[in-house]
Formats: sequence, C-alpha cells, structure tokens
Amino acid sequence: MSWNYRVIRHKETETGIVHYAIHEVFYNEQSAPYMVSEKPASPTGETPEALKSDLGLIHAALRKPPLDYTIFTKREEP
Repeated sequence: MSWNYRVIRHKETETGIVHYAIHEVFYNEQSAPYMVSEKPASPTGETPEALKSDLGLIHAALRKPPLDYTIFTKREEP
C-alpha cells in the first residue's frame, strides 16, 4: 500500500458549496485511491528539514488533478 497527499474536492450536500483541502490518500495494489484521511493534512516534521520535506510533498499534490471526495464514500475497501 502506498500513499501521498492529494487535493480533495468537497461539496456540502445542504448548501452545494465546494471547497478544496489537502488530505492523505492511500492506494490499493492496483494503484487506485481507496482511502482518504478524515481531516485535512497539515505539515509536520521533527526537524526544520523534515518539515520542509513534508511541505514539498504537500506542494506536489497541487500539481496533480483534484480527486472528488465522493469516490471514497462510494467505494468499498479491498
């Protein structure tokens, strides 16, 4: 199983308001996203260098297309 940060599109059902957040996304053996972190990610690190590395991973998420949150609510775990 692998993971990375991805931009996730959220749409509020009651209001229709759309917002985006960066989450951790986990992939199955076929490299399909199957699980997302409940809360958005925030950069962390035990050292300034580790924090910089984590920020780099988060920045990389902005270069990929957003994923819609609904793909995780409709899919069953493997």
